[in-house]
Order: sequence, then C-alpha cells, then structure tokens
Amino acid sequence: MTSQDSRLSITVAIMNYNEVPSLERVDTEIREELEGMGNPHEVVILEHGRPDGSREIADRLSREHQAVRVARPFNVYGPGQVGEGALCTFIQRALNNETITSSTVRLSTTM
Repeated sequence: MTSQDSRLSITVAIMNYNEVPSLERVDTEIREELEGMGNPHEVVILEHGRPDGSREIADRLSREHQAVRVARPFNVYGPGQVGEGALCTFIQRALNNETITSSTVRLSTTM
C-alpha cells in the first residue's frame, strides 16, 4: 500500500494441515471476495508440511496468483520438531508489519 492509498490492506491467513480436499476451493473463494472489495490484499497459506499433497497445492497457488504466499512457520523436518507458538509469532510479525519469510524457519516458543 502506498502512502497515497488510504484503503485498508488485508491479509488473510489460511492454516493448512491436511487440507487437500478444500485448500484450492477456500483460497479461490477468499481471493474472489478480496478482489471484489478492491482493497490491496494477500492470502498467506500457513503450510505445516504434512505429506498429503497440500504443500504442492499451496506452492502451485502461490506461483499462479501474485496475491498468494506460502509461509512455513512450523519446523517439521527432523528432530526437535516444534509448532507451539508458530501462529502466535506469525500474527505478531504481521501486526508489526515485519517481514515474514516463506522458507522453513524454526520459531521460538517463548515470546
């Protein structure tokens, strides 16, 4: 959003955990609604990394649609896997307008 644009910028986060049956439909419905509103927007798919195929769907959606990003806030790749606090950290970063990377990161469970 530019300083000349007074419209509210909207970010919608979709939690993705074994969502193959619904992820694409939900993303499409949300994007269509946001596009109809005319506000600057993005859809962030919070990818958990489950081996059900939803990760591939999320990645494809982000390639096909400029407004879609994939964030992998959970460390699901190896020993010491953690998920506690990841969503809280994501929301805090978003509210503070901080950069949220789309790569796999290990987030601290302490705030």
